[in-house]
Amino acid sequence: MNNIIIAGVAGLPQTTVITISVSVLAVIIVAGFGFFMWTRQQNQIDRFMEINRLSNKIGAGIVNFVVESGFVSYASDSFYEILGITKEEFSEKYDYDFYSFIGISDPQTIVDSISENGDLVFEFAMNPGPNSKNTSAAGRARWFKLSGNRIMRRGHVTISAILIDIDDDKRKFGLLENKAMRDPMTGAYNKEYTKLLINRYISEHSSSSGMLLLVDIDKFKSINDTYGHLMGDNVIIDVVKSVTAAFRSNDIIGRIGGDEFVVFVCDVKDPQSQFKQARKLHEVLRRPLEVDGQTINKSASIGIALYPQHAADYDHLLECADKALYKVKGSGRDSFIIYGND
Repeated sequence: MNNIIIAGVAGLPQTTVITISVSVLAVIIVAGFGFFMWTRQQNQIDRFMEINRLSNKIGAGIVNFVVESGFVSYASDSFYEILGITKEEFSEKYDYDFYSFIGISDPQTIVDSISENGDLVFEFAMNPGPNSKNTSAAGRARWFKLSGNRIMRRGHVTISAILIDIDDDKRKFGLLENKAMRDPMTGAYNKEYTKLLINRYISEHSSSSGMLLLVDIDKFKSINDTYGHLMGDNVIIDVVKSVTAAFRSNDIIGRIGGDEFVVFVCDVKDPQSQFKQARKLHEVLRRPLEVDGQTINKSASIGIALYPQHAADYDHLLECADKALYKVKGSGRDSFIIYGND
């Protein structure tokens, strides 16, 4: 090549010949690099098109977003379809801000969901846009899941993730979970889950307090014998309904036997409040039940144990409450006694 260049510039000074040779080589290198970059860009485009095709096929969306700001640097067509918004709307209304779109106000929410090795698993619920291919009942949010990895891209910590709609699976699992922890007739927590919840409260609130009230419906066998088992079931259901309405949502109400119930009242410290809660439960359980023109008069005996004064776990609290309940039954029923106060 040098011979060709030199032949074309015969008679020119050697320095000029060298300059021309270098310039020609530079043009060749730049052209070669440009071709390489064009080929690389085409390969990237082909790869993104293939990702788009595959994600559409499996019903998943692909998204890359900056952890600090939520800015979406790339999203597949299926990402927008799943969330029910067009790319244009996402740009105009949210300026490609993923956090703003799904309702995240603090990026720390995402940061806390990233494991030490950089994996992200994050579930969120939101109302998808009108263009979503997955619809829900009016006003009901759907559940979505992001699974991806933390990467560095152009100097920013970025998440590259797959987005899928998990609403159907989430709700099926929720139903199964609910069946596993609830008494099917009353909707109260079952025996096993009642124990689990109370022990969990104790372990998470070691400096707090609580009271366990063990309830036994007085002469329940007589109600069954006189009015039939269907009426007995109505009494059981009414007890749970009335108690649930009378106590707070964070208090724990469980059915642990045929006509035995547990109410665990959280954060009750002074004796006056303890007595007030016990009396409230006793009065609720004495209310008559009206069914099909029949009036069923009922009452209950209640044994009470205090946490942490009497015990620091469910089994021992229940044991203390049962001893107090035995005292109530022995003294005529239809009353309540706090363990150790008899």
